Amino acid sequence: MVNITVNLESRGDFFVEFDDEPNLLLRTEDLDTLMLGYDDYRAVLINGERYVPLSAVKDVKSIFNQQNLVLDFVGKTTQSEETFAEIFPLHTRPKNVYLPREASAFLNYGLTYAYDNHVGFQSLSGINKLGARAGDVFLVSDFSYRKTETQEEFVRLQSSMTYERRSDLQWLVLGDQFATSGELGGTVNLGGIGFSKVYKLDPYFITQQVYNLKGATIYPAEAEIYLDGVLVGKQKIAPGTFDFRNIFSYNGAHKIEVALKDPFGGEQRYSYPAYFNTIMLREGLHEYSYNAGFLRQQFGVESNEYGKPVFSAFHRYGLTNSVNVTGRAEGLDGTYNGGVTVSLVSPRAGTVGLSLAASKNKGAEGVAGSVQHSFQIGSFNTSLSARGFSSDYATISAPAISGADQARYEASIGAGFLVMPVVSLSVNHAKTATYGGMNTNVTSMNYSRSLSRT
Repeated sequence: MVNITVNLESRGDFFVEFDDEPNLLLRTEDLDTLMLGYDDYRAVLINGERYVPLSAVKDVKSIFNQQNLVLDFVGKTTQSEETFAEIFPLHTRPKNVYLPREASAFLNYGLTYAYDNHVGFQSLSGINKLGARAGDVFLVSDFSYRKTETQEEFVRLQSSMTYERRSDLQWLVLGDQFATSGELGGTVNLGGIGFSKVYKLDPYFITQQVYNLKGATIYPAEAEIYLDGVLVGKQKIAPGTFDFRNIFSYNGAHKIEVALKDPFGGEQRYSYPAYFNTIMLREGLHEYSYNAGFLRQQFGVESNEYGKPVFSAFHRYGLTNSVNVTGRAEGLDGTYNGGVTVSLVSPRAGTVGLSLAASKNKGAEGVAGSVQHSFQIGSFNTSLSARGFSSDYATISAPAISGADQARYEASIGAGFLVMPVVSLSVNHAKTATYGGMNTNVTSMNYSRSLSRT
């Protein structure tokens, strides 16, 4: 009876046989249990059981210590399984986080009083916000008040009720709200209903794209995962495939390295380029906002003046960790606008966004498109943006702009670098043109330096 270890792991005691040479022989049934391959044609029968000599065991090195009756195998086994590991958790909540649900209220206010020695009283103005909460329902309203020598006015600004579905990270809003449909769309102030996915309800929930690393090994190994040269994880790998998931970092280009150390003392190191953008959604996540109601008119002047029906919506989906797709639409009083945006991340090219949109404004049809690119590596970054519009392109926030007043294109390019922790420098050039011939060119340089640590 000998004690057998496989790849430095003790597997217990097993009966073996010796012939006249003497050669050590092992039962084929035991080798199957140990997941060791062997040449089946070399099997012999001993007392009705099948045995093979030690030299018939394949893909391993063996050392037999006859004095201690210990047999060591190091090498490839027939075992094949998947090793799965999360390098970074996607949802970690610190202990003792308090989420209040009690009834509560607040009042924010500001007052301005103007008086002149010669004229006397000139004006009194104030703005305030009143809010209250009970359970998952939050009510808020703000007002403005102004009094002069000749007039006095009190105007309600915005009032709304929000129902939070914290477990689903969703908001249902009834009342006044600003809604935007996204790139190439407009922003509108409306009174009505809005339903949105709001990830900021849980600041510990990771929404950004992640990097998943897959591979295979024929030997058991220990893996060390490095991100930009910093060890971020260790994992023992069984022979077979491995899947390291949820590697992420701050914006920019990074390098992921994996060192595989086999039982023979050898090491293989693999390097993978990666690019992260915290604005991108990771695979399978949705972000959306659907809003409908009536256009708010005379905002800041009248308290309760609403106009025609309006809607605004967008929905973004993490198709993969490298591709996001967004659909958007909006409409108001004969003006309709819709489009799609595709955002891509490449380890070597950075982030690229492509958008197309079409509009119809009381019979006049228009189109628009945009491309955006950003890249950051270390302390250096670049940005590029270009938008083009047809003369009849319209959004719900600017339905009347057309013809000579319509923008023909907008473009900008910039670069910058940061010398940690005190100096930053950036250069940017922007150019715009309208169909009426109004062109602008703006070149800017920004330099910042900390005078002290405080």
